[in-house]
Amino acid sequence: MKVQAATTFLCGLLSASVATAQGGPGGNNDFLSDGPFAFHVKGKGGNSSIDGYLTTLPTLATEWLLQYEAERYPKADNSSYRFYFNYTGGMQSQGDAAGFFVTDYVGASTNPVGLKGKAMSLRFDFNTNVGLALLGAGTAALSGFNADTKAFLAHYMDDSTFVPGHGPATQDYIYQYLHHLKLPAADLVKTYNFYTNVLPFQAIPSLNHYTASGKLYGALFSNGAGLLVEIRENAQQAVAQKGFDPVTWGVSTRNDLEEWAAWLASQGVKHSKILMGVKGWVLCLEDPDGKIVRLYTTEEEHEWCEPDKDDYWLNTPT
Repeated sequence: MKVQAATTFLCGLLSASVATAQGGPGGNNDFLSDGPFAFHVKGKGGNSSIDGYLTTLPTLATEWLLQYEAERYPKADNSSYRFYFNYTGGMQSQGDAAGFFVTDYVGASTNPVGLKGKAMSLRFDFNTNVGLALLGAGTAALSGFNADTKAFLAHYMDDSTFVPGHGPATQDYIYQYLHHLKLPAADLVKTYNFYTNVLPFQAIPSLNHYTASGKLYGALFSNGAGLLVEIRENAQQAVAQKGFDPVTWGVSTRNDLEEWAAWLASQGVKHSKILMGVKGWVLCLEDPDGKIVRLYTTEEEHEWCEPDKDDYWLNTPT
C-alpha cells in the first residue's frame, strides 16, 4: 500500500523545471531534479484550519526538521520553503515516478559523492509509531507526486495491531520485498565507482550515509528495477569476503556474456571465460575488493548437468 499525503499539494515558487543534478563520484551518474517548489498543506475537512506551507528548521549541523507554518503564501525569498524532487526515471511506485525530496539544494556544499541537498526521511521513536520528519539524516524516504500533484510516501506500515509503549509483535510484520543488499569495501569510492561505471548500476546519492562529521561511510546504487545495493566501508569484512561470490546477476543469453567479456577486457577487469553452470552459462569477474561477481543466463539454458570445475572462479566443492 502506498501512503498518500492527500493534504499536500505542489505549488511552484518559480517555474518548475527539469534539470540534471550531479550524482556519483565524478558526476558520472546523473539523475533528474524538478524544482524549486513549495509544499502547500491544506486540511481535508470543510472546517479545517490547516492551510499553510512546509518549511525547514535547521537544528543540528547536518539534520534539519520539517515543520508546518500557517502562511497564506510561501516566502519566495526564503530558502526554507524551497524543495526539489530528485529521481532517476527508473523507479516507480504504483505507476508514479518515485524518488527523494530534498532541500538546501543550492546552498549546500557538494558532498564526497557529488550530491547537493538534504534528503527527507522519517525517524521513528523506539517502540512507537511516531515518526519525525528530518532532512539530511543520512537516509531518504522514497516518495513522489501522483497525477494530481499530491505528494506520497512509498512507505508500508500497519498500525492496526500497535500497542503504545511496545514494539509491534514479530508475527505482525509482513515482509513486502527485499529492501537492499550490502557489500563491504576497503576503499568505498573505488568500489562504488566500479559498480556504477564499469557495471551498469544507477547511483542513488540521496540515500548515502554520513557520520555526524560528514564522512561518507555508505553509498547506494540501484539496478534500475527498484533493487538497492549499498557499498559499506568495512575493510575487515572486505578482506574476509575476498574470493566469495555473494551476489549473482542475471543476463538474458550466452551472447550477452560474450559482450560482457569483451567489455570487461577493454576495462582491464579480471574475469573468467564463459563457464557452464548447473543449468545456464556463467561469467565471473572480480570487483576491487576481490569478491567474485557472477553473471548468469536466465533465458538461455542447457540440459541439467554437472557444472564446470574451477577452483578460483566457481569454488566448486570436490
